[in-house]
Amino acid sequence: MQKKWNNLSGKPLSSSDWLHEHHNAKLTERIEFIKKLLKNFRPKIIVDLGCGIGLWLEIIKDYVDKDCQLIGIDSDIDAINKAKKKSKKWNNNITFLQLDFIKDSKNIPTADLYLAFNILSYVKNENIFIENIRNKLNYNGKLVIRQYDGAAIRFGPMEHRLRINIENVLFNSIHNSQLFKHYNLDKAYLSLENSNFNHKIIQFELFQKTSPYSKEFLKYYQNTIKWTINYLSENMSKELQDWYNTYLENNNNSYFYEVDLVSILTR
Repeated sequence: MQKKWNNLSGKPLSSSDWLHEHHNAKLTERIEFIKKLLKNFRPKIIVDLGCGIGLWLEIIKDYVDKDCQLIGIDSDIDAINKAKKKSKKWNNNITFLQLDFIKDSKNIPTADLYLAFNILSYVKNENIFIENIRNKLNYNGKLVIRQYDGAAIRFGPMEHRLRINIENVLFNSIHNSQLFKHYNLDKAYLSLENSNFNHKIIQFELFQKTSPYSKEFLKYYQNTIKWTINYLSENMSKELQDWYNTYLENNNNSYFYEVDLVSILTR
């Protein structure tokens, strides 16, 4: 399960399977977010940094003018090829570029709107990254950042002892990972607050579900637990697997929520 959710570049939680599951589980909420974002804002050029297989752009295309140029950028060639295939039936001006936008920020095209969704985990220096993007924005352009917080994901009901043990073991297992930062929300927040943007909206968005679940969300929930099990000790893995069997396999009442940092920065 762990390797299945890595893309061909080795980035965790970036494979097509993972992106589809995550997206479909939150599709209703994501559509509402885009509708609200574009309600009084008509960008002419939109760039999705780390676009993956184009799932966010697939939503956006229905809420922008037909002459709006959509550009998806990702370093993973497999994701880019799948995004190109997906977009063939779209009636939009759209381009997908294979580009490492972190290392080669000078090659990022200028735009009115940049999307940076769950990519700060892969950025070594958030301050430099945000400033590089700010310099690429057109006048009154916006950078929109969404970043999950691994420390704010909670599921249950669960015995308090088990929850604390799982959180501690998971943190100790992955916090030193060089591939992604599961717990860097405060670092991201400080980078946003210290940025040179003229106007900043920084807030938090709660995503929550209680049983019974849709089949799309249940699949995401189940695989999130399986992913977590990979990083636990043998004893903790068994306890979490028992919880999984009790609540998700046997359909006992349960819940899930997580928090995302959401910011809209205007030049």
